[in-house]
Amino acid sequence: TLVAVADPGKIADFVSIHDRSTQTPYALSFDQVIVTERVANDFGIKAGDSIQLTISDGLTRSFEVQGIMENYVNHYVYMSSQCYKDAYGVKPYENTLYLKCADGINENEIGNLTNSIEGMDSISFYTAFAESFSGMISSLNYIVIVLVACAAALAFVVLYNLTNVNIS
Repeated sequence: TLVAVADPGKIADFVSIHDRSTQTPYALSFDQVIVTERVANDFGIKAGDSIQLTISDGLTRSFEVQGIMENYVNHYVYMSSQCYKDAYGVKPYENTLYLKCADGINENEIGNLTNSIEGMDSISFYTAFAESFSGMISSLNYIVIVLVACAAALAFVVLYNLTNVNIS
């Protein structure tokens, strides 16, 4: 997913763009891109490399990779809107709005308000992603418990058999 950020200074309020190993934050430049770690690993990309990106119009342009950022959900390439406009000659189509809500705000009310905005097709809440992730992780906890119990039972059986062999 290509994310062309209108205000590179404010993206840090919503997305933590930093190097995983050093925790050094990146600031989006006006002529380079930042890719997520999974994209970099899948395609063998390193900071300083040149990558080609093709948009839906079929236009392909090369960009220098400023850095590799830590990210565990989905695959992204971040750039500034100015970088996009300079490269492709058109202003990027804005189809995502990042909002931060105060604690206690009802997400359903926000969803109902935003549905009335013309051109808005859907809304996603971070809390829904977080709850889904937590649900998956808690399911893994049960699997780990079953595996540990099976391993303990197997160890007991092996030790019991070894003791019986030694006694007779």
